[in-house]
Amino acid sequence: MRFVNEVMWPGLVSGSLYALVALGINVVERVTKLVNFAHAQLILWAPLSVLLLTRQFHVPAAIAFFLATGFVVGLALAEERIAMRPFVGRSNAMPWVLSTLAIGLLLERAASYQFGGQPQSFPHNVGTRAVSWGELRIAPSEVAVVSTALTAVVAVGLLMTHTAVGKRLAAVADDPDGATSVGISAATASRVAAAIAAVVAAITGFIAAPTQQVGSALGLGLLFNGFVAAAIGGIGSLKGTLPGGLLLGLLLSWANANLGPRTLNSILFGALLVVYLIRPQGLFGTRALRSV
Repeated sequence: MRFVNEVMWPGLVSGSLYALVALGINVVERVTKLVNFAHAQLILWAPLSVLLLTRQFHVPAAIAFFLATGFVVGLALAEERIAMRPFVGRSNAMPWVLSTLAIGLLLERAASYQFGGQPQSFPHNVGTRAVSWGELRIAPSEVAVVSTALTAVVAVGLLMTHTAVGKRLAAVADDPDGATSVGISAATASRVAAAIAAVVAAITGFIAAPTQQVGSALGLGLLFNGFVAAAIGGIGSLKGTLPGGLLLGLLLSWANANLGPRTLNSILFGALLVVYLIRPQGLFGTRALRSV
């Protein structure tokens, strides 16, 4: 039971968060073939907006969550138009890497001016105190993380495969020129993908904030781990998000319990290196065909 309390359950909780981050990354990448490096700041601004609305404007929490989600979607759509869409289809990755990083830095700078730049606790949660179930100790907020991740991954998967919107996004992802020829707008698909990813980012921020203070480390700490999780599962592969996140979470949890926290960065970079050396497309990704 000690293994479950110290390794397995914490690994599943953290892995679920990584899977949510990977999901947001993969939704956009699948449609646009671009990775949004400002996704971390979208995660941060969701709970930060709730705190601003409830503390400074005294908005009821339920309404604040709704408004905060809408605000994050608005930020994502503005970013998509300014920093991503102009570079869709270009072979050179440097412009969109720099543009999304620049947007992320601007959003982080704006966030740093709130509450004097001090990290804030997030009181809107289902409970962070662990409850004993026999020898197993689980906090309600941890259950919320795992269940939310499972629900989000399934919901987005169903949206992408069983709805008209999802089929249009898949058409643009597989063949942008062919999709355009039959009247499917690639620009609209890019906007829809950005909006879906923004909702996922907001959800990630809401469920991560109770166990982590709302500050710059909230988004940035999750982004790189989420990117590694996406790489393990396969960049652009929606079905690889949950396995990739959980595998990474369990690996880091085991390393933390057995090797110490100082080894986590080495394990993280090592996992990424192994993935790219052995299977660059990830567990569920497909190898890109090279034109000759």
